[in-house]
This record gives sequence, C-alpha cells and structure tokens, in this order.
Amino acid sequence: MKSKDEKYESIQDFLLEYVKDSKGTVDYALLTDKLRQCFPKSKWNEAHWTQYRKRLINGEIGNLDKGVRDNLVKSTHRISRPPKMKLSKREVETKAIELVKQWLKLQDIDSWECTDNKGYDLETSDEQWIEVKGRSGNSGPVMVYESVFEKNNAQELREKYRIYVVNNVGSQPELIVINPSDDIWSETKIRVLKTNALKGIQPIPL
Repeated sequence: MKSKDEKYESIQDFLLEYVKDSKGTVDYALLTDKLRQCFPKSKWNEAHWTQYRKRLINGEIGNLDKGVRDNLVKSTHRISRPPKMKLSKREVETKAIELVKQWLKLQDIDSWECTDNKGYDLETSDEQWIEVKGRSGNSGPVMVYESVFEKNNAQELREKYRIYVVNNVGSQPELIVINPSDDIWSETKIRVLKTNALKGIQPIPL
C-alpha cells in the first residue's frame, strides 16, 4: 500500500491494491479506515463496498488471482463493526459533548462547557452557542425545552445558536449540525424535531 501522503487516482485503484495486498481477506472496518485516510471527503459506505466487491469477485475490474477472489468471497459476510457500547442517557449526552469538542478541535475551534445553566452546552472561539443532543442510535426525538429555544433563538442571537445532534454515540458516531431558526420544529411546549427534518442533511463521521 502507498503511504497516506501518496495519492491514488481513484477509489477503484486503492481497492485493487488493498485487496491484492490482503490476498482477498478483507476486514471492512480496517478497509474503511485506510480509505478515508486517502479520500477524506469520500461518502464511502457499506453499499459502495458491496458493489465494488461484487465486481472484483466477478472479474469486472482488476485481474485478481482465483485464490484472491475465493478469499474475497469468504470475507463477504465478515464485515466487522465496533461493538456498541451500552450507555445510560447521561453517559450518551456526556460522550456526545466530548465528541463534539474533539471534532471542533480538529476544525481549529476551541470550545468550553457552560456550567451556569445558560441553556446550551458549549461556547466556542468562533462565537457559537451549541446545544448538544446525543442519541445511541440514529432515530428518536430531538427535543429542546420551549423556554430555552425561545431564549436562544431570539432574532439578535440566532446567528450564534446551533444544535449539534450526535447519532450512534456508542458505535460509529456521526454529527448533524442544525440551524434552529429553520422551520423544522413542532410547535409544542417542548420543541421536537419534525420526523423528516434531518432528511437530506449529510452526517459528518466523527
């Protein structure tokens, strides 16, 4: 394999070399980690690997030895994932805040937690006020108390206030950033994100 500083012309070129080097014994999680190092902006997921793997096995791309293709067939059902962590609701929220802080740091943004009941969890060096909502999966309600929402979503503060939703906190976390001024909330005493509000927003892997 090339070093992470060397470039592949395409994901297909990367996969061909990876499969040959591994002699067809492919671990999806390890493959994905390597691929994202080389193609950090890729939207790579399991569906992509399923299609590429099928074409590699059928000989549609590359010229793999029969032994390599046989091993690739055997590894088709050995897609490994990090084990899910069983976390309490409080642990999910705490972990979500830590993940957001780590992600902000990677963007060269400093952040600190608010401890004086301001109605949001983090303040940042680029003047964001962030309410963090963690979820153990990628479904379920995202709720903000109406009084907190109205306070922080006032017209003069709207540019600062954001809601960061962290899905899959205990396994493969991903981040969705919401501008709460958008018309995506149900009108109740507790603001609940509408069912289809996150549709079309591309999650950010953490």
